[in-house]
Amino acid sequence: MLTGRDCKQTYFASPTLEKGRKQGMGEVRVRARLTNAVDEALARRGAIKPEEVRRYEADALVDAGAVRSVVPPHVAGRLGLALRGQRVAEYADGRKEAVGVTEPLVIEIEGRDTLEEALVLGDEVIIGQTVLEKLDLLVECAARRLVPNLAHPDQPVSKVKGGFRSRSGGACVKEMPGDGCISMERHLRVSGILPVPTSGIAAYPRRF
Repeated sequence: MLTGRDCKQTYFASPTLEKGRKQGMGEVRVRARLTNAVDEALARRGAIKPEEVRRYEADALVDAGAVRSVVPPHVAGRLGLALRGQRVAEYADGRKEAVGVTEPLVIEIEGRDTLEEALVLGDEVIIGQTVLEKLDLLVECAARRLVPNLAHPDQPVSKVKGGFRSRSGGACVKEMPGDGCISMERHLRVSGILPVPTSGIAAYPRRF
């Protein structure tokens, strides 16, 4: 499993943005429902009918090596998402390009949803780190699927307190080795379900 990197067997020429990636090598895909957040708010207030809310069902590529999520121009158009500005996207080869960033949309995966902005480029929907973290989902590399964080499997939990202490009160456990994947045992230890050994696992300050 991993939270912030691609599975070791997955190869991308760029974590989300480079088109020349190899296909079928450890890709993780998931059904994602995208909803225009402004439409949803208007329907909630009775300004439009629920059936007028614009939605899009996507076979999305999960790329935990990318920070931001991506929607292609035709999906942004289907959802009626206007651009609220631009952001600079950096490709794996070092090139940088200014691309559009959308108004808020709701991304729903595995019954969990979150509000997000997305970069507009490419030809498919890509789910990045920020969505995975807010939905509290991890990538199970071997099965090529998303799974809930075992520490709280029923619903996503967001940390709101500052500081550098873990659930157990000590230093946070480093969650991933160099290849980006962690074993089930390691995940159980990180989640606090199994005790963390006193040696052999590095500690680091968690960023909030």
